[in-house]
Amino acid sequence: MRLIQRFLFCALVLTLSVNTVLAQTCRGKVVDAKTGRPLIGAHVLEAANSQNLVITDHAGAFSINVQSNALLVVHVGYEDSLVYLLEGHNELLVGLRGTDDLLDQIVVTGNKSESALKEMTISVERINPKIITDKNPSSVSSIIHQIPGVNMVDGQVSIRGGSGWSYGAGSRVIVLVDGVPLMSGDAGQALWSFITVDNIEEIEVVKGASSVLYGSAALNGIISIRTKWTKAKPYTSVTSFGGGFSAPREESWRWSERPLLRSGARVLHSRRMGQNELVLNGEWIDDDGFRKGDPDRRIQGGVNWRRRIGEQGRVGIRTKVLLNKSGSFLLWRNLDSAYLPLEGSNTDNANLRVAIDPFFSIATKNGWRHQINTRYLLVDNNVDNGDTSVDQSNRSDWYFAEYLLQKRWNPNNKDWLNAQWSLGVTGNYTVTRSPLFSGDQTASNMAAFTQIRNNFGPFSTEFGFRFEEYRLNDRISRKPILRGGLNVPLTKSTFLRFSYGEGFRFPTIAETYISTTVGPVSVYPNVELNPEIGSNVEVGLTQGFQIKKRWRGLLNAAVFQMKYDDMVEFTFGQWSSLITPENNFGIGFKSINTGPAKISGFEISGTAVYKHDQHQINIQAGYVFSNPVSEQPDLIWGKDSVGKNLSYRTTSSDTVSNYLKYRSRHSAKLDLMWKYQKWEAGISGRFNSKVENVDLAFITPPISFFVPGVQESRDLYPYGLNFDVRVFYRINQSFRVGLVTNNIFNRERFIRPADMGGPRLMLLQLRYTTPE
Repeated sequence: MRLIQRFLFCALVLTLSVNTVLAQTCRGKVVDAKTGRPLIGAHVLEAANSQNLVITDHAGAFSINVQSNALLVVHVGYEDSLVYLLEGHNELLVGLRGTDDLLDQIVVTGNKSESALKEMTISVERINPKIITDKNPSSVSSIIHQIPGVNMVDGQVSIRGGSGWSYGAGSRVIVLVDGVPLMSGDAGQALWSFITVDNIEEIEVVKGASSVLYGSAALNGIISIRTKWTKAKPYTSVTSFGGGFSAPREESWRWSERPLLRSGARVLHSRRMGQNELVLNGEWIDDDGFRKGDPDRRIQGGVNWRRRIGEQGRVGIRTKVLLNKSGSFLLWRNLDSAYLPLEGSNTDNANLRVAIDPFFSIATKNGWRHQINTRYLLVDNNVDNGDTSVDQSNRSDWYFAEYLLQKRWNPNNKDWLNAQWSLGVTGNYTVTRSPLFSGDQTASNMAAFTQIRNNFGPFSTEFGFRFEEYRLNDRISRKPILRGGLNVPLTKSTFLRFSYGEGFRFPTIAETYISTTVGPVSVYPNVELNPEIGSNVEVGLTQGFQIKKRWRGLLNAAVFQMKYDDMVEFTFGQWSSLITPENNFGIGFKSINTGPAKISGFEISGTAVYKHDQHQINIQAGYVFSNPVSEQPDLIWGKDSVGKNLSYRTTSSDTVSNYLKYRSRHSAKLDLMWKYQKWEAGISGRFNSKVENVDLAFITPPISFFVPGVQESRDLYPYGLNFDVRVFYRINQSFRVGLVTNNIFNRERFIRPADMGGPRLMLLQLRYTTPE
């Protein structure tokens, strides 16, 4: 109805106009007015004849035969543009300005192509890009946990309680950077520090199984990060910051006589040179850390280049190098010394990471689009643990390639019927060389996938299929998986969605072969570990709203259920048959298949923008309730070193509720930003209820003798509540100064067994950007 009203209005205007032109063919390109990015799928129609309509291709180009002197250009997420034609000028460049309608926000991750948020069949969250730069995180992981429904422990992402704690080995959430996974090939661990914060354009989170398009690690969802390309003009930003940690409130936790500091700088420069685009980025961080032996000192730089091939092609390469010296912290000494590592458990790490990503894309005139993405990723970790007999150094080389073919259909240019088909093949190969993983190991994955998205009038449907083959040395596993979804508009601002997705995750090299010792604790291999199989069902409602043209917002509600077969849990227990002091009494961690599990719950989230006079307020908030339980808690899935039968119930601290380990039942997030003239301020809040279940071994002898205080910390700090505050003042068009304070109330927080959250951190930030 809204589109018809636009057509009728324009037709009336043109009827009253006395200007006419002869029939002509008009060609042009539709772009984002701010960034110059081509807009795919924009509707270009003759304003006096709404039946005469064409749609822009993958380069934003169009060609239309017109009889009148005006065109109407329409695209979701942008304001309509009425373009008047001058006789003899039939080559157009149309720039569209973004709209404030949050329903029309463009997302990419859910189906590998641009779609309006309101049309999605699955839950997708976007984080405001300003939060990323304003909060001045040392790593992107510090921002991710601000998203409703998303939690982070030791760099591992959990969406809606889909994961517990596995200390960096195996992830159920895949992290993509520019559509390519950024996960270590050996451990399947997200490389958060390898992402330069100031180079992020946007972050999208897809909640629920998404393995059809993105493969194994997307069992629980996707974190998709898109980096910046060039603007219409050369652009430079420089951010410098410095500050330090406050003394913790618990005096016994204060281990350093000198202040613990964090400082650093980031730089970004982009420019266009004819058909070429160039982006340079760099970062330097010197962070003492708040725990002894856990600093983070790194420097990294990247060069991204791409070249336009005609109007519809791109070829380019992204490169990145990181050098890092850091420590590691697995378990505390005791609760009274929470920031001191267990004797012999800390290590000094020197890391090298290199990424080289050639890519190519081209769209043909008949609507076919070809895209190739590749990546070579080197992760080289040199580990010094003070014991020459235990070598924990490791190196992995990961090779990735994906070919994607897409086609849009719009029979007879009908606005009410169009479809997009995606077909792709992907493969990756990992080789790792390290005693840490029991010698040389190789893993590979090949997959073919397809998905079709149909729009029948206002209805959107999706159906996808993928077939995976995994090889880990001589082991082979194959699995077909499906996905489907439906989006039904109830009103122009209300959308009901249904989705079903399957997932499949093969064990990583680390989960299967790791064998090492950290102080009095060992980590044991499990060569019999089986793949996880999962599914996700969701019913959701999206509601847009507007209040007196000052408030615009978007509310989202969803009911979900995730199910896993052969769920893998990182389990702490007594695993070795040799119970001797030299063998750490057999205690440690091991990845185990623990049987079927179910995670059900609901989520409510929303975003809103208020604008009046010179005031602007942005709000993003959400609450998630989840009930993750073991469906067969008495299933015997193994024996420990002394022959005791192991089940979920017998290894849990909570033997009544069957609640899965290392998860919170309630989670709430809030971020509020206010802007007035030259001032900006913001506050972020995060709440997690008590972690109701942990490994029983942590709170009973003999392990509780070596790692004391776990149960006491759970009793003293049963829930996590944290607030961050930021204030900025814009000096002029180029410079801005601000103060960022994390954990402003300096509260102690239980993170996971034998680890606590950090004290207050205060940073002064100075930022320069090229005036727009």
